[in-house]
Amino acid sequence: MKFLLFSMLLAACLPALSQNLQLHYDFRHSLDPALHRRNFPSVSFEYFKQLDTVGTGSFLLKVQADLNGGDHNVGQVFTQLSQSLRFWKPKVYLALHYSGGLGATDEGYGFYLPNAYGAGVSYPFQWKGAWLAVNALVRCNAFRRPSYDPR
Repeated sequence: MKFLLFSMLLAACLPALSQNLQLHYDFRHSLDPALHRRNFPSVSFEYFKQLDTVGTGSFLLKVQADLNGGDHNVGQVFTQLSQSLRFWKPKVYLALHYSGGLGATDEGYGFYLPNAYGAGVSYPFQWKGAWLAVNALVRCNAFRRPSYDPR
């Protein structure tokens, strides 16, 4: 059943070049068995969309699921959203970011990955044929005592 679901997701992602589906294997247990119970696979899906050809911004969605639960079930899911917008003449963009997630232990207890919110500016540029961006963000980490960090 898992193979069938994976095959259908892979087939749905192949036609679009702005989507990325990856399967990784985490060898933490092999490197440090005292700290990590087991090695596990991880599935990552990314979707990137340039909003239009005149450069009004871009959107990124990333979802990563770690299959580190019992019987290699999903034990943790992480989500990241990123949006850049520009409705003015200078090529400086407004940048907005969100990240957070959920998890579960083998004992049946749930936990969350604290949310992080970011806002700032982004400056995209081209260098030797590659597109790069410089970002300056202020990030709010939603810990018990919130922290506000430059990023």
